[in-house]
Amino acid sequence: AFYGIPPGPYTLTARRDPYVARAVPLKITVPASGCVEAFPVLEAHASISGRLTTEEGVPGKRTRMELLRKNAAGQWYSTYQFWKQTDDTGGFTFSDLPDGDYLLGYELWGGRPSLRAAYPTHYYPGVADIASATIIHVAPHQHVTDLKLQLPRPHTPRPIRAEVVWRDGR
Repeated sequence: AFYGIPPGPYTLTARRDPYVARAVPLKITVPASGCVEAFPVLEAHASISGRLTTEEGVPGKRTRMELLRKNAAGQWYSTYQFWKQTDDTGGFTFSDLPDGDYLLGYELWGGRPSLRAAYPTHYYPGVADIASATIIHVAPHQHVTDLKLQLPRPHTPRPIRAEVVWRDGR
């Protein structure tokens, strides 16, 4: 907080090692009466990268990889910002991540597989449940590389027969 500042335009920057301030400083105007709130962002610029393969060892091409991040309350959460599509070699990179604890895997959103998923939920380093997953901790400017995740056997397609019965028994 800054007090007693004359009204007018200002540029606000922030710095705290080892974090990096966003490239664009905040332009603010202090009014003659009242106050201004501004929130400079300090970024960690951490990253997590690796390669996804199928059960046969071939690249997991164009497959969505996901991260869960632990919040201040100790709960895991995900947003679309923590989703990345693998390339043709199965490679993925999550860049410009905040520092903190992460879980990496396939089909983690919502804690259960979607109806569209070919494979079951799978966490790094190759486990099916969140309790057995390895927590990946990243610090500011840290680059966790060469993680390898192999998908399990895909779901087995099977026919499903449904029978509709009306209230009158037909």
